[in-house]
Amino acid sequence: MTAVAGFSLAILLNYKLRIVAATVTSLSMVPRGHTLPTELNYFLATVGPKNDTANAFFVDIPKDWFSYGSLIVLLFLVLAVIVVRCVRRKRKSHYEFKLYIEVRFQEKACEIFIKTFQLEPSCYTFAASAYLETLQVTGCWRPKLVLFWPTLLAQF
Repeated sequence: MTAVAGFSLAILLNYKLRIVAATVTSLSMVPRGHTLPTELNYFLATVGPKNDTANAFFVDIPKDWFSYGSLIVLLFLVLAVIVVRCVRRKRKSHYEFKLYIEVRFQEKACEIFIKTFQLEPSCYTFAASAYLETLQVTGCWRPKLVLFWPTLLAQF
C-alpha cells in the first residue's frame, strides 16, 4: 500500500516538475505580448518582525542547530530500535537448533538439513537401531531426497 502511494506521488511530482520546467523555459524566451509574465512575484518584499522567542534562553541558538540536533536524536532512536529488534530476534532463536543428517559413502560425507526445532535439544530424543535402508533422489526440476529409515524413533 505504501509502495503504491509512493509511486503515485512520484508520478505526480514528475508531472508537476515538467510543468514548472516548461513554464521557466517559456519565461526565458523572447518576450511577446501573448506569453506568460516575465516575473512571478506574489509576495511583497517587506521584512517581517524579528522573532524574540530566543530571548527566553541565555544563549541565542540558531534554528539550524535545533533542526540538526533533532535529526541526530531521531537517527539515534532509529538505530536503537534496530539494535533492540536484532537482539530480540537473536534471543528468540537462542533456543532453536537445526537437525542435520550426515550421509557417508566410502570416503565422502555430506550433511543434509532436515528441520529446525524451536526448543532446546534436550527436549527431543532421536534413536535408531539400524542404518538407513534406502536413499533415493526423485524429481528432475525439483529434486527430493527420500529416506526410508524404519527404525528411527523421534520423541518430542
